[in-house]
Amino acid sequence: MHPALTEHVRAIHVGERVRPGTRIERLPDGTTGMLLRVHEDGRGELSLAGPRSRALFKAMPPARRWVLVDFEPGAGAPFLGIAAHELVDRYARVEDVWGADGRRFRDRLVAADSLDDARRIFEDGLVQRLRLRPATASTRLARRAVARLHGDDPPARMAELAAELGVSARHLRRVFTETVGLAPKELARIARLQRVLAGSGGSVTWTERAIEAGYYDQAHLIADFRELVGTTPERYARRHAVG
Repeated sequence: MHPALTEHVRAIHVGERVRPGTRIERLPDGTTGMLLRVHEDGRGELSLAGPRSRALFKAMPPARRWVLVDFEPGAGAPFLGIAAHELVDRYARVEDVWGADGRRFRDRLVAADSLDDARRIFEDGLVQRLRLRPATASTRLARRAVARLHGDDPPARMAELAAELGVSARHLRRVFTETVGLAPKELARIARLQRVLAGSGGSVTWTERAIEAGYYDQAHLIADFRELVGTTPERYARRHAVG
């Protein structure tokens, strides 16, 4: 990955031949992204992907080639061209947001000779956009707040987080709305869910895992899991071999 992107991009995924009926899952994690799909007939789509407030499970349409860029939470703002809250739980065509620049970028990606070429064009385009729209003070503040919420000992109340960062709670909420797309409390809840999914496995019980991640008890975990993922932790674990 280009060095200029390492602080902003979590991962770049590439692939070929999406078969009909292929299912994808996207859990809420605070990230935004961009998705390129090139269809069998040569047509292509380049979309901006907003943060998820709830899990998404869907069948992917067939594709000849695809590239998915995941931005770090709060770090996608320079690339989106739109306030992140306007993209929550939705996609937008890049040309509808970037205009002619978006159409040209999409067309270059669609015309790429290979996956490696598409990845290179994607990285070069993101680096160019970052140079024209460098990270702002709001973006840097959001990244610091996100790191605390995803850390091992996150603050229990958002007022504490704001005070720690030297801003008002109102200012922190506004920054999150613009750059992350979700309220600080929403991201804290999502970060707690992600800690459960990444937590200890083996003989650790769900109650122990819940307490370890910051839930009051197992009932609290189950309630959050149902709302954010649409199922219980045990059913999700059986499907994905978690724990």
